[in-house]
Amino acid sequence: MFLIISAILGITLAGAVLQRVSGMGFALVAGPVLMLILGPVDGIILVNLLAAVNAALTTAVVRRDIEWGKFAFMAPFLLVGSVPAAIMVARFDSSWLLILVGLMLLSALVAATLSSRRMAPVAGKIPMVIAGVTGGFGNTLAGAAGPPVAIYAQASRWNPLAFRATLQPILAVSGAISVVVKLAMGAGSLDQTTPLLWVASFGGMVLGIIVGTRLAGKASQALAHKLSMSVTAAGALAAIVRGVVSLVNT
Repeated sequence: MFLIISAILGITLAGAVLQRVSGMGFALVAGPVLMLILGPVDGIILVNLLAAVNAALTTAVVRRDIEWGKFAFMAPFLLVGSVPAAIMVARFDSSWLLILVGLMLLSALVAATLSSRRMAPVAGKIPMVIAGVTGGFGNTLAGAAGPPVAIYAQASRWNPLAFRATLQPILAVSGAISVVVKLAMGAGSLDQTTPLLWVASFGGMVLGIIVGTRLAGKASQALAHKLSMSVTAAGALAAIVRGVVSLVNT
């Protein structure tokens, strides 16, 4: 139990630091680890909740740089994508969910990496709608709302400072929607979340925000991004392997 609590404390701290420095990373880093510890259903719903709180706290810090108009337009479409993902969570076997979530995380990483290269510019409302729907779907299923919005940011040539700031309320709303929808549809619970686990999760997150705020502007965003991508990839691969082994042994 000590090792589990230590792992949760460490991974939430690391995720909060990376998100504060680079704009995203909390759910991508913490998601795979919590999913392996608590399972693909309870683990991801806890990630959704923690990510929502983390992003809300960060929103208060970066509020002056947020483009509230873009946030207000995109936010409702997060719900549109969240509902079908919750249905999948409720109906899929846990072993298949591990594999599916792992594959989705890897796909999100590949897409985000490719989007960092030069893309044809996009404009208008339709790309924002697509980013909102896919972000809601990805967050509810795998705790991955950031990559679709990051891809849109790259393609629309969104100012990086404004994007990182505006992403925070988007992640906060997306996480809250995912938790509410899954609980309402019976697609997840927080039954495995003990008081000690809550303390470790929120303690690591708050400490990470404090450390990340001190490092913001000093630490290399490129290095933070690479670290979060590496941890996410390792966790996603571990989830896929665990899912496959579970299927083989049944």
